Amino acid sequence: MTTNTGQLLITSLPTTKQEVKHSVSSHFARVQLANAKRLGLDENQLLASAKLSANLIRQTNARISPQQLADLYQAIWQALDDEYLGLTETPSRIGVFSLACEYMLDATTLGESLKRAIYFYHTISDAIHFELTETEDQAHFSITLKRPELDEKHLLMELLLLIWHRFPSWLVAEVIPLIAVHFTYSAPDHQQEYRLLYPGPCHFNQPKNTLVWSNHVLQWPIRRNKTQLKAFLKEVPLPWFRKQRYMENITDQVIRYLEDSPGAKLTSIEPVARHLNMTSRTLRR
Repeated sequence: MTTNTGQLLITSLPTTKQEVKHSVSSHFARVQLANAKRLGLDENQLLASAKLSANLIRQTNARISPQQLADLYQAIWQALDDEYLGLTETPSRIGVFSLACEYMLDATTLGESLKRAIYFYHTISDAIHFELTETEDQAHFSITLKRPELDEKHLLMELLLLIWHRFPSWLVAEVIPLIAVHFTYSAPDHQQEYRLLYPGPCHFNQPKNTLVWSNHVLQWPIRRNKTQLKAFLKEVPLPWFRKQRYMENITDQVIRYLEDSPGAKLTSIEPVARHLNMTSRTLRR
């Protein structure tokens, strides 16, 4: 995107084809910087860590790359040692989310995995309440802050709803269709960005902050393994901000097949090809 004078509003080019096609509003960087500054962090250091300029961030129509926003979040997390960005009564230390992910991975279905996440987080803190409820045809995953007044600009809630749609989608290797997303607050000025964050209808001034899915997704199998999770966590928080694309590639599928068949002796590529419904020639490529 350019200004009227032709100035490029993204300060550095993204490094992947996926990010070339996808950018995020500078709003998210701007409000996170304001919160970090309120908490005593050095704004210039944070900007430098994300290869951003103060001039760019001040431009309300500017767009930045997912990598830049991820680098900014990472710098704030590290400086605060708080995955909740200083927006709850008690912090969530760096590494808590990784532990939760490992615990969730041992489940066989998405529903079981989400219940494990709820149990895990409720065991370590009461700062955030998670709830999974089912109706006849829907599943509601709700998130409630103990002290919502600390998240006045809804920075944390926006992030939590993003994470708890995207990480479960990654676990099942498919973007989970959203029937709706409910927010307790009024529509913000940047609500047009929500269509890029949450691929479903957004409803404001609702009783709870909730992700609404069809309840059949709770039976979807977990399709990831520890090797894949380790690689995924090294990228966090980048997966929260780039375009969702969670189908397993061929390498992932082969690794998962081999790990799920520990007693099998692989003397030929043919069994793997048959399992993946492709020819051995295609697989060799």
